[in-house]
Amino acid sequence: MTPHDKLVQQVSELLERKRNRDALKLVREAWAQGTRSVHLKLLEAEACKALLPPDTTGALRAYEEAIALEPDNWRAYNDMGLFLMTEGKRYLQRAVELLEEARRRAPTRPEPSLNLVLAYARTGRDAESVELAQQVLRDLPPDHPLHPQATALVEALLAP
Repeated sequence: MTPHDKLVQQVSELLERKRNRDALKLVREAWAQGTRSVHLKLLEAEACKALLPPDTTGALRAYEEAIALEPDNWRAYNDMGLFLMTEGKRYLQRAVELLEEARRRAPTRPEPSLNLVLAYARTGRDAESVELAQQVLRDLPPDHPLHPQATALVEALLAP
């Protein structure tokens, strides 16, 4: 296991044990010492969100730094979009933009597409939401772990 992998594992374990401040401190110390990775930035964002009260500004900064570090990494756009969806209506349009970018960068991954379906639905773009959900469901093999979730999502969107 590489030193980076050990660090990621250690931070993840701290977050699982709700030792969010310790996780945040460890990530920031590693960053200050020159350790750079999108994964660490995403863990930093998770730690910021898990603080009581949450450090929304810190989480957004960590997501932005992850995107700047690796602009082609779909997960940073995806995770930031999901976070903004939880932050209220005024952030929904930005969430849609980020999720569209995540989907553009990973068109074969179902995660950003399914998240974009939810964002479209929350912004009143119902036709786009249904169309994309049906497309994702068509493209997913029946044994894919997200197939049941995609099926339930299509059913919910089509329910009267």
